[in-house]
Amino acid sequence: MKSFLQSGCIGVILALMLLSSQVLAAGEGVQVIKGPTPIPNGDAQSAQDLTLVNSKLAVAFAVETGAPWGVARGGVLDGAVVTEDGIQLDHVTLIDFIPNNWSSWPTTYQRVEVVKESPEEAVIRTERDWGQCDLVTEYTLSKGSDRMHMKTTMTNNGENPEKDILSGYVLWCTGGSHFGPAG
Repeated sequence: MKSFLQSGCIGVILALMLLSSQVLAAGEGVQVIKGPTPIPNGDAQSAQDLTLVNSKLAVAFAVETGAPWGVARGGVLDGAVVTEDGIQLDHVTLIDFIPNNWSSWPTTYQRVEVVKESPEEAVIRTERDWGQCDLVTEYTLSKGSDRMHMKTTMTNNGENPEKDILSGYVLWCTGGSHFGPAG
């Protein structure tokens, strides 16, 4: 069994894109909200979708809502700044780890679960497959942080490892796109 570990913090890009000088009181913790996202103009509108919120960011995950362009469920569909006035407008169409340069993504399962929920930190784990590979991504949002940390492990369970594939994170902003190097 071969593993490919891809660790990244797309939060730096998200924080720059969603920069805001006003935030809620620093004492606010992290919340996990189940159901339609409270992010204005957000796409994650199903009863099982999840939204992570702290005093600076809000991000919503596709649990039941379909992701765009045939991407498997489990990625981030919405992202917004949180200010003293509340959650601002959605600026994200998709944030996800994409296997093999945005190839077609046949998948037999998608699982999304809250693995940690406290006022200090929340962690969402997404598990999916792509061919003979398993992909596990953990998204972590901490109290007062202006970024969300993402860590993906791609494990090849086949006899012949996939070679020459281009996999990594994608951030598709509302109204445009930004593709950066993995890691």
